[in-house]
Amino acid sequence: MISVLVLFFVIGGLSYSINDKFDLEKELSIPQLLLYSSFSWFFITSNYILIFNILLIYTLVHILNIDYNLSLIIISISLILQYLSIVKDYFGINSYKETFSNLKNINLGVKNNKQAKDVLEENFVNENLDLVAFVLYVEDRYLFDRKKFHITFKDILNSKRDPVIFKDKIIYESKSKFEKYKRGYSTIEQQLIRQYSISDQAYRYKCRRKLFFDWIYTPLFSKAICRRKSRVYGKKKRLLRKN
Repeated sequence: MISVLVLFFVIGGLSYSINDKFDLEKELSIPQLLLYSSFSWFFITSNYILIFNILLIYTLVHILNIDYNLSLIIISISLILQYLSIVKDYFGINSYKETFSNLKNINLGVKNNKQAKDVLEENFVNENLDLVAFVLYVEDRYLFDRKKFHITFKDILNSKRDPVIFKDKIIYESKSKFEKYKRGYSTIEQQLIRQYSISDQAYRYKCRRKLFFDWIYTPLFSKAICRRKSRVYGKKKRLLRKN
């Protein structure tokens, strides 16, 4: 059963990888591209509904020995539910090229009536260095320590032991560990990229947004950008050597 589901997952990824919008995605290695395509297809088509029902039917048939016709009814209902969820779903994924273009066109001065170049000027940063450092710490306190674009489970464990400047200073509402994860543990890269990689009206899907954009899209998008830049840099370096 597991092998069938994995094959189903891979075939879906192969079908999605034949995408006319793919450009930067092609900088990924073949396994990475297949992984990205498979998860994209999986979340866009809501196939977790079908897979859940397949596992449920497998359990009912082989353990509880239910009637075969009843299993067909369950499959039919799951397909109808999956179709309806796709029809009314807003979840969409921008291509890497679209996301990169949106990131390059960010206007940092929209809210403070300044030009982006003014916000990034050295004097502005130096005058507000303490504020900038504080915001960076609040948003991503492992920014200068981590080596990846996302935090690891080791970082999450360390966060329980590391001293926190707000401890005993602010009283937070009592929340479950899942609620705390949804509200935190996102790097600056994850927060920035998901703003421009997710389609309109799709930010409402918290679980899919968190799982896909934070842990699949952002790391692979960042790797694709780095590889594209390294290829361009390498090409320019070779041309300079020839000249």
